[in-house]
Parts: sequence; structure tokens; C-alpha cells
Amino acid sequence: MVCFKRNFIRVGLFCIVVLPSLRERLSDAKDQVREQAQHFIQVIMTECVSSPQAFLDRLLEPCLVHKNWRVKEQGLLCLSRTLS
Repeated sequence: MVCFKRNFIRVGLFCIVVLPSLRERLSDAKDQVREQAQHFIQVIMTECVSSPQAFLDRLLEPCLVHKNWRVKEQGLLCLSRTLS
């Protein structure tokens, strides 16, 4: 995680590569995997992204129309954690 924080340069490219995988981790059957994905999203928004709104737009739009109910639920949880 520390290496990630220090070497993060291109947010746009990173989002394109990592976000689909993060969305799939939000639908995992294991609670720990979903919690780690949520934590990683929060770290990205607080440490690396200059505009959390743009990141949330890229993350949440596909989450809310995803066919898996867990992805939708975790997307809404991510939004509520971000707002609080």
C-alpha cells in the first residue's frame, strides 16, 4: 500500500485498468475480500485522486447497473462511506 501511495502518477490510466477488477471484488462471496476492496477504494479517493467526484462517477455508474446485487449493494456502501 505504501508503494502504491508513493508511485501513483496517472489516475486516469490506473482507473481504466483497476476499476473493473475492483468492481468484481465487490461481488466476492467472502466478506474480507469485499472489505479490502472497499478500503482500497477509500484509500484511492483520500490519498491519490484530486477529484473524488470523478472517481466515484467512474466507479459507481457501472456498479449501480451491474447484474449482481452485491456489486450494487457495495457501490452504495462505498458512496455512504465517502459521504460520511
